[in-house]
Amino acid sequence: TMLDDALSQNAIGKYAKDLKALDIFMCWIDIQDYKTIPVESYRRSKALHIYHKYIKIDAVLQVGELDMKEREKYKTDLDASKDDPSILTNDFYDKLQSRCFIAVYHNVYIPFKLTAEFKSLHQTIKKKYNNVRMQDFEYYNKLGEGGFGFVVHCKKKSTGKHYAMKLQTKRGLLDCFQDDPWRADFEKQAFASCQHPFIVNLDYAFQTDALAIMVLGLATAGDLQKALNRAENDRLSEDRVQFYVAEMVLALSYLHQMGLMYRDLKPNNVLLNEDGHIQLVDLGGVADESGSTLGQKQEAQGLVPLFTQHFIKKTADYAADQAAQETEGAEATAGTARPPLKRKLSIMGTFGYMAPEMVVMLSQASYEKTGYTCAVDWWSLGVTMFKLLTGYRPFTDDNFNTFVEMATTMNQLVREHCDSPEYAILFQEIPFPSFMSPKAKDLIGRLLDVNDKTRLGSGPNGGKDVRAHPFFDGIDWDLLEQK
Repeated sequence: TMLDDALSQNAIGKYAKDLKALDIFMCWIDIQDYKTIPVESYRRSKALHIYHKYIKIDAVLQVGELDMKEREKYKTDLDASKDDPSILTNDFYDKLQSRCFIAVYHNVYIPFKLTAEFKSLHQTIKKKYNNVRMQDFEYYNKLGEGGFGFVVHCKKKSTGKHYAMKLQTKRGLLDCFQDDPWRADFEKQAFASCQHPFIVNLDYAFQTDALAIMVLGLATAGDLQKALNRAENDRLSEDRVQFYVAEMVLALSYLHQMGLMYRDLKPNNVLLNEDGHIQLVDLGGVADESGSTLGQKQEAQGLVPLFTQHFIKKTADYAADQAAQETEGAEATAGTARPPLKRKLSIMGTFGYMAPEMVVMLSQASYEKTGYTCAVDWWSLGVTMFKLLTGYRPFTDDNFNTFVEMATTMNQLVREHCDSPEYAILFQEIPFPSFMSPKAKDLIGRLLDVNDKTRLGSGPNGGKDVRAHPFFDGIDWDLLEQK
């Protein structure tokens, strides 16, 4: 419906403002967003945002559809949800939303349909909005490039909104992922599945004969690496790093609760918006921790991405050959236990930020690999935090190359050697500078725990354990996630 369409919402919102009905319209929109959130921690943040903006007595856009008793009931339930997140069900705000919808429909939408602006909007949507093409955008400068294409700054002609458009060649993607055609479509699926203030939004996705195209939210203040390059002494203040790292913790926690590993956290992949908040970008390295891709889950539901389905047959013979090779390998290594699928085996990331349990697999045969979990993201966070505070990574090139050389020549599993002097010396001799606070040193040290089972964030509480570290004293996590 037009009420669900972003372009229509902009026009109807302006009309609602003229009628002094913006409060009920925006409340309805925010509750719609709340109902799409799959993760409990972020759902509570959104629920609090709705309460403070529309329901409490001194709210900026207080809606008049509730009496005092109902407002107090919402406050009581929200307070209780801190200890019992199950209170915040999908229909938590349904009663309020229903009242807002009735008011919006009768007092705003019906009158709006009688205006000339509505007729013009309807034609715009019919002709342009629902059929996105390359010519619907104006193009500016190139923002970056990668192995399969590049990213450009663009503007959608019909709305005037600016975006970052990522263009990738289908041939390059399919050549790279010929053994797993789902993977070629995975980044788009990951973006579409994630709705979080600190992860870049996917607004459009379409294709040409040669290109797969994603239109993403544009972060206009560069990335954290550029912020470092501009900073005095090539490093950021600890207060500023605390803020950025806290937002990274929330973004990583969200991905992990979604069953996803980011796998390539580094300053270059953390963008900055004009409002000073961060956003993770480049979900091309994201993996599903369960062992299956989002595409395979969609296939089980009968939903096959158009870009992918044309190439499944093409890779069938290749997949059959791979299966035969794996069978032969299994016979050759009979009696050797394979790790559970929950631990990923593929190598992904950037040297200098990769966790040791991933690096050690570089020289291991397939039957030797024990894989890794989302704990690799907490390691990368430790390296990233160190670099933001100092301007350099905790491992020099020589140091890390020595580590890689050691890891690739070992025949045993990394966790069996995590206490050996060879490993310990690499981490005990990290040269923490004198200006770094004890709390920062302690957090980095616990994130850079070579044992992925005891690394901070790897336990059953996940990111909650990271958030509880004293380095983040003073951070209001609920308020921060409301952005």
